[in-house]
Amino acid sequence: MTTTVDDFLTDKDNVRRGDLAGFDADDIADLALRAADLADPHQMRALNTLAALGLTDLDVAASVTAIIDALLSLPGLDPLVRAAVLSYAAAAHSDALTVLLSATADADDDVATAAWRALQLVARSADLPQLQGAAPAAGSAVGDQAAFTIALVAYRGGVSGFELPILDETHITAIPNDEEQLFSINQSATTAEDFALISELTATELYLVAAQIDSTSTIRCGGQHMLLCLDPDIQPGFPATLTQAPAMPGVITVVDPSATSCAVRFLLLSQPDSEGGFHAGAYLPSGEQVYQGHAHAEDITADSATLPWFAIIRPGVRPISLNMTVGSAGVDLTGDRLSTIAVFSNLLEPTPVPDF
Repeated sequence: MTTTVDDFLTDKDNVRRGDLAGFDADDIADLALRAADLADPHQMRALNTLAALGLTDLDVAASVTAIIDALLSLPGLDPLVRAAVLSYAAAAHSDALTVLLSATADADDDVATAAWRALQLVARSADLPQLQGAAPAAGSAVGDQAAFTIALVAYRGGVSGFELPILDETHITAIPNDEEQLFSINQSATTAEDFALISELTATELYLVAAQIDSTSTIRCGGQHMLLCLDPDIQPGFPATLTQAPAMPGVITVVDPSATSCAVRFLLLSQPDSEGGFHAGAYLPSGEQVYQGHAHAEDITADSATLPWFAIIRPGVRPISLNMTVGSAGVDLTGDRLSTIAVFSNLLEPTPVPDF
């Protein structure tokens, strides 16, 4: 056991991904031992850390692959542990697609759901036939997660035929007129310090978005510190490309309170409306939609598109008053730029959401 690894695994507030660069061969060997040891209290964090190293180091990836295979082959392994192994580490497996597709057939729903969610990080449009072949029917937790994962992969590849349902006005809300407790939503250029947090993530962890600082902006609202990362490969074609085919314009990451790391919270997806405009939404990786907007044809010029952005009536989501302008230079938040302090609470009768 090395002191460096001990300190890293036990310090939950002051470590950064960049600290991994200081790990030597002994540290990596220590991580591998811990990651494979079900009795180690830090096993999952060790496996997650080793997987992070494996994303950029083929030798470490080979070690992660062996550990994943060994853990997943254990008879009677707790389903939550199996799900965690897939969630934390499968993207660093040398044959992640095969491992994850196999796990989608697991009898335990938590394991199968974790596999479908991890596939969002690695599957590409060429893999759609395999994904479709492995997907159960929608209507169950696993089936709905599979449907969303397939849709996400299709959107990312600009493939039509997998469009998500557009929620009507009964599913969205605005800030009540009598609401007094509000946060301002502020946008600014992303600093080098903020972008360093993004730079520590691989494209896999960013859902295959190759982030660039010029395509990233910082958003602050109350205590939340977020980074909007647009896909620089398709951004130059905004807004025209958004009216032509489904797309994944980018992701939104949330910076942790200690400002030492960030992770993707929302996935941005768009689809043409067949009338010269486009719909856009922000989704959780679970497939739940949290925000929605619609740019009509009359709101779009050769250079930009404008659209309102509404909160979906869903527990944990804050009503907002916000517009945005989308163009080749990026996304500018406009309008009132306000959010309520209170979030939606659990509803006695959840608002029905259309099936996929």
